[in-house]
Amino acid sequence: MPPEASFGKLLFKLRKHAKLTQRELARAMKVDFTYVSKIENGGAPPPHRDRIEMAARAVKATPDQTAELFRLAEKLPQDVSQFLATNASAMRLVRRIRTAPVREQAKILDKLIQDVEDREKARKKGPES
Repeated sequence: MPPEASFGKLLFKLRKHAKLTQRELARAMKVDFTYVSKIENGGAPPPHRDRIEMAARAVKATPDQTAELFRLAEKLPQDVSQFLATNASAMRLVRRIRTAPVREQAKILDKLIQDVEDREKARKKGPES
């Protein structure tokens, strides 16, 4: 998915793809429909992270689309925030990655993700006989 220019534009695109009206999305987010309109048109900032999660569920966003919504809102999902706040190693890792050149950061993260996925596959496979 190409990166969107704003939270509101991505939310609009996802809402349209899900064939939801602004009123339907607002109901799912527990906000007034005029707020959804303002968000989509850039007239209001992105909502609190719990409302972003409600919106993502309502539009059936993929994990990558949900992550992009949070990135554009410049907010962290609750589970990620709690993990970083309670895990000193994770916090150190993020800070170390941030010191790497920008062009290298994505490569580092992709390698870490691949390592984790490889470990999960090996764990699921179990010990070889």
